Amino acid sequence: MKKFILFLLICGAQSLWSQEKYALDSSNSFVTYEAKHFLHAWEGTNNNIKGLLTKQGESFDQMALVMNVTDFNSKNSSRDANASEVLEVLNFPKITFTASEIIKENNTLQIKGSLNFHGVEVPKTISANLKEEANTSTLSGSFVLNLKDFNIKLPSFMLKKMEETIQVNYLFYFSAL
Repeated sequence: MKKFILFLLICGAQSLWSQEKYALDSSNSFVTYEAKHFLHAWEGTNNNIKGLLTKQGESFDQMALVMNVTDFNSKNSSRDANASEVLEVLNFPKITFTASEIIKENNTLQIKGSLNFHGVEVPKTISANLKEEANTSTLSGSFVLNLKDFNIKLPSFMLKKMEETIQVNYLFYFSAL
């Protein structure tokens, strides 16, 4: 019996050791949002994202991403200051995404997790294009967010509010640790 328990412990420890970890390369990764108002459209980019992706055998199994709201740059400091006020960055400074189920289908991942933005956590499934090379994995794609899902009061200009949905585009470079 003792030998069997020792065997189980060794097998369990080996499965922990076989987990591969990938760190996000912040210098090459980004998230961009595209927002619209009837008078104009704009975008902002965040190049300062932190993240980790894990792989068990041939399957990705967990991912975590974090970014500061103030790191989004629309190339208009007045707009960014207004966005900081609308998004209440003093109360909600970070955006996080955590996933614990990742399904691979050919060169596509279905990443099921939760997105925490403006103090509200919503379940979110994100589709990502996957490119794997030696010790690196690249994820890219886009999805739509409805700002009202996060209790954000939409700003208005000329008595008309901005559109409540934004397009989010991303490119993540992960390197093996």
